[in-house]
Amino acid sequence: MGLEWTYRLLQEPKRMWKRYIIGNPSFLLKVYLENRQLAKRERRLFARATPTLSKQQLLLALNKSQTLKQSLPMFNSKQANVRRAKFNLALKLQYACKRMLDILVSSVLLVLLSPLLLLTSLLIRIESPGAALFSQVRAGLNNRSFTMWKFRSMYQDAEQRLAELNLNNEMAGGMIFKIQQDPRITCIGRFIRKTSIDELPQLWNVLRGDMSLVGPRPALSSEVKQYSQYHRGRLAVKPGITCIWQVSGRSTIPFERQVELDIDYIYQQSFTADLWLLIKTIPAVIFARGAY
Repeated sequence: MGLEWTYRLLQEPKRMWKRYIIGNPSFLLKVYLENRQLAKRERRLFARATPTLSKQQLLLALNKSQTLKQSLPMFNSKQANVRRAKFNLALKLQYACKRMLDILVSSVLLVLLSPLLLLTSLLIRIESPGAALFSQVRAGLNNRSFTMWKFRSMYQDAEQRLAELNLNNEMAGGMIFKIQQDPRITCIGRFIRKTSIDELPQLWNVLRGDMSLVGPRPALSSEVKQYSQYHRGRLAVKPGITCIWQVSGRSTIPFERQVELDIDYIYQQSFTADLWLLIKTIPAVIFARGAY
């Protein structure tokens, strides 16, 4: 129907209103005025030329105009439908390849890293009482809730102590909470957060299909409630373990910039881009840039 611009306008009204609310009518007005001007010019030329032209010359001019019309590009609905079908097929193949990569990598890593997972669980239990794994409800694709798993890196009363630490939040914008010297974090917890070992149980979420290897980080439901319409754009795809801002500075990047990078990924995502981001994640984890 050619009305996809209305969806873009609803998604990002602040950024798109000038283009569509002002731009579309002004474009149509310019086309209308130009067509009127061209029609007037043709009528003037025809009125000027008609008295001096013979019947044979008029027929020749008519044939030329018909030939010109035939040479102009015409909208081919069949060709457009074929192109649309090819695009949809390529999109589905891309999603299928992404899902196959998720299943293959997550299952292999869960098997290969099982000794590390068991050792980490044991060390967590030795340092502080409580379960080694920590579950939390997060916002997934299209804001559908799912249970995300992590290794517990904090003491058991971490959630109760959050309110008294909110004033010390170091993340610009206050949408998410981060401080470098968080007193709720255990010693082993500080190490596994620095090395991103605490994120490894999310491979199970990837295998289940709740998450992907590459995608925007899943947000808390309380954070999503504070989102603007623009921020909600990052919920348009399945959340992931790593994405652009995770390999570009992690916690040092302010929230608004994180959202921009996530939305950039959504518009530019491809199978090769995912592979490249996974490769770039390796040095980011090893050197722990921006991790705390």
